[in-house]
Amino acid sequence: GSVDSLSLYFSSSNAEGVAGSVLNVDAIRLGYKSSVGINDLADKISLSVFPNPASNLLTVSIDKIDSDIYFELVDIAGRIVLADNIKNEKQTFNISKLESGNYFYRLSSNGIVVKSDNLSVVK
Repeated sequence: GSVDSLSLYFSSSNAEGVAGSVLNVDAIRLGYKSSVGINDLADKISLSVFPNPASNLLTVSIDKIDSDIYFELVDIAGRIVLADNIKNEKQTFNISKLESGNYFYRLSSNGIVVKSDNLSVVK
């Protein structure tokens, strides 16, 4: 097979560039979706993340685990605040130390995102 690659180039709007300048990026999301098997995988996995909004505990429930499932919770600044493999069909995470606010979660299997959504944390 062939190797996929991606090159990104960033440059200053000033032709000479500005020494020591900083590029602020709010978000960059890159994804790759193969046309084979991804929809089948997403359809086979029945999962839920609750409650939403959450305060102290967050539960990820999956009807069956046929492959490795990876969970990530990301804050609005793009920092991963929680990441773990899902080992049980019902797994609970302690989020009591997270600040109130909006977060984004994603569940992936073999690098393929099978579910993603927003999550509110309210204290």
